[in-house]
Amino acid sequence: MTDRNYIENPLQVLSFGAGTQSTAMLILSVEGKLPKPDLVMFADTGTETQATYRHVHEWAIPFCAEHEIPFEIVQSTRGKLHDFYLERRNIPMVGIAKCTIDFKIKPMRQRLREIVGRKNGKCLVNCWIGITTDEASRRHPSDVKWVVNTFPFLDGLDMTRRQCIQLLADRGVQVGKSGCWLCPYQPKREWMKLRRSDPELFEHAAKMEEATDERLQEKGSRLRVGFMGDNVRLRELGQIPDLWSFEDKACDSGSCFI
Repeated sequence: MTDRNYIENPLQVLSFGAGTQSTAMLILSVEGKLPKPDLVMFADTGTETQATYRHVHEWAIPFCAEHEIPFEIVQSTRGKLHDFYLERRNIPMVGIAKCTIDFKIKPMRQRLREIVGRKNGKCLVNCWIGITTDEASRRHPSDVKWVVNTFPFLDGLDMTRRQCIQLLADRGVQVGKSGCWLCPYQPKREWMKLRRSDPELFEHAAKMEEATDERLQEKGSRLRVGFMGDNVRLRELGQIPDLWSFEDKACDSGSCFI
């Protein structure tokens, strides 16, 4: 790709989050309903769920190799997301996209710059994002001119998330919950699952809350909203008789893309 004129022929990159939509998008590109991307890129925060890592390494990488599609994993130079926050005595918060910017967008763009170079004000990359028609409000343009976000499910395929789920079921592809295990947007029941399935990670998140609270107390304040919101701390989960009574937050920012 080094001799390619990316102004005339922008790099086609499938942003792979290892979830339902990005997996369906990749399958459709192989089946000819979408063109093949030049590159499939996965931003590894170091804090993805085990289901995400299994899907990337056991399905996505072999699938791309079989169909001769380059697959790259990029990571932040800051290390793992959860270690980064604990060291700084902080936690990710709803409405603040710093973790997405620093651990997903920046690593992806840094690698893409290495590929396409620099041409000010020119589109050099088309980034495919798997937002479906039932989530159209999540559609957002890129904040830089050299990357243009494109939305195959909205502009052409006209597909819903449910249709993507059916497509995967028809082809026997299983996709677990994707994303970071400490995402502040995830349903509260996921914290209960993490507490049971991976006590070590759950303990790490609880320490993040406590360290953040300690830092704020040193400044005369307190941590009012933790991972669970509602002034509930992770260490208190065992004392809550009816976790399902909580109202879950929902992610509608569409920010976890480049």
